[in-house]
Amino acid sequence: MQRTISLNFNKGSVKGDFYLWLFNKKVEFLPDRFSLKKSGKSWKVKNWKAKDVDQIYNMDYDDGLLVSANEKLFTITETNTCKPHLSIWISQNDLSIDDEDIDKFLCYDGFTSAYLFDSVYEKVQSTVFQGNIEGMGYPLESIKNTPYKLDPYTKMKMFDISFNPGRSVLIGGTWIVAAWKMWFGEKFYDIVPKQHILSFPNAFQIQELKEGLIYIQLFENIEESDTEKNMAIQKSWLEWINIDELERLYP
Repeated sequence: MQRTISLNFNKGSVKGDFYLWLFNKKVEFLPDRFSLKKSGKSWKVKNWKAKDVDQIYNMDYDDGLLVSANEKLFTITETNTCKPHLSIWISQNDLSIDDEDIDKFLCYDGFTSAYLFDSVYEKVQSTVFQGNIEGMGYPLESIKNTPYKLDPYTKMKMFDISFNPGRSVLIGGTWIVAAWKMWFGEKFYDIVPKQHILSFPNAFQIQELKEGLIYIQLFENIEESDTEKNMAIQKSWLEWINIDELERLYP
């Protein structure tokens, strides 16, 4: 199974030393492509060398970076929303968030949220155009009831993903995912009140950790993200935080 970690920080709150620490600690794949989005340059990597990692260290927060190998990714982007923020995503076969990671995140005042979820499930749930996932061998059972229209030109399905509880939602200041595991910092409580988060009744586990951090495990097993029971929990979480209103208020 491939997992994704999504990290969200206020714009300008972290720099190259954090990127480098995160890359060295979490990325276990050998990159074959390295792209700098600000310059538009993208090139193949034949032999991953220290100078390539140094490029990560020397980046400013508003640079964009993509390091990849097939579907494995390490990305840094600044979002184009009403309140731009720093978004970091890592996708690979084995990922977790441990106490050392949490301590590091909390060193930065701008930490907003972190999510850990099934990469394939999120991709299927977040994809509008049928052609973008067709033929990839992904299980599509989770979108069997998703409403759709037919594209007038290609005649392929265009899904209304607002009905999908496992989709990723970008708002001003953070991504929101009804993920297997979630962590929220003080900046997130400007969007959803802290006590409202803590009072969510349907989670497998909720804890208030050090320095005001909230940890939520929505359901027991990540491998069961797409079961009807767990999708219902994800749906109830999005309704609890009023995702439709958040999308309206923070475009």
